[in-house]
Amino acid sequence: MPLVLRQIPIWSNEIIIGFVDLALERAHIYKEHAASEVVPLDGENADRGKEARFTMLETLADHDDELMEQLLDDIPPPRDKVFDDLSKELRDGVICPVLIGSATRTNGVLRLLKALRQRRARRRRHRKAAEAEGR
Repeated sequence: MPLVLRQIPIWSNEIIIGFVDLALERAHIYKEHAASEVVPLDGENADRGKEARFTMLETLADHDDELMEQLLDDIPPPRDKVFDDLSKELRDGVICPVLIGSATRTNGVLRLLKALRQRRARRRRHRKAAEAEGR
């Protein structure tokens, strides 16, 4: 199962101080024992994030023709489409998303829990929609 980067680190003096969320296209700086702070995504982090996001989308597009067409036509996919693809391909066992964090300093733990909660909520919505359609 291929690993798919969902986040890339933000470095300062050889220390990871935060991450870029490739699905959300946002930068976060860690705050110890608190939620991370959203900061502007600019400079080197924006360039690295754009490149890594495209790689993530290419991997997702291997299993989604519509997403592949959008990438080939340089059409940015809607955020919901990216999340739906991440959830579907994880559920189907096609990919394994990679998140960054440190439990010893609690950096990234809240983000991991939030990602798990979002995944669970999406699964619930998909299940309800399938039941409504009689599947």
